[in-house]
Amino acid sequence: MDVWSTAGGAPLQTLVGHTDGVTALVLSAGGQRLYSGSYDNTVCVWSTADGVPLQMLQGHTDGVFALALSADGQLLYSGSLDYTVRVWSTADGAPLQTLQGHTGGVVALALSADGQRLYSGSGDTTVRVWSTADGALLQTLKVHTGGVRALTLSADGQRLYSGARDNTVRLW
Repeated sequence: MDVWSTAGGAPLQTLVGHTDGVTALVLSAGGQRLYSGSYDNTVCVWSTADGVPLQMLQGHTDGVFALALSADGQLLYSGSLDYTVRVWSTADGAPLQTLQGHTGGVVALALSADGQRLYSGSGDTTVRVWSTADGALLQTLKVHTGGVRALTLSADGQRLYSGARDNTVRLW
């Protein structure tokens, strides 16, 4: 994985640690940690100061395609082709919870601004809404006819947008 200057040109640094392609990235709010998901079924935690891999989070049984970080930086969410979302402590990398219910790979994640809801998009054509407090499934949104590939929330958290392989973007 290469780190590039926004001014363009050559990469500033190459981070080496995964054994297969990198599919997802999220940076901590302070910029000290970078999290990467990979086809190798892992999430790697990197120090951005020196590019050293700090931890390798293992538990998924298929590629990790989506990452989301809580606003306070204490929780990391990873979505995988193994149909699950895993919740990790960023303090020590401990697995805290596994959210199950999708029947296709989870390839998109979004967190509400208040951190109380997690949205997961899947190849099963659904968006699932989870409580971050206890991992309970709150709602399943199904109108797409193709796998959900992208999710984003409006700044005020009142609108969810989902993009899918059915060539549509839905507003919720």
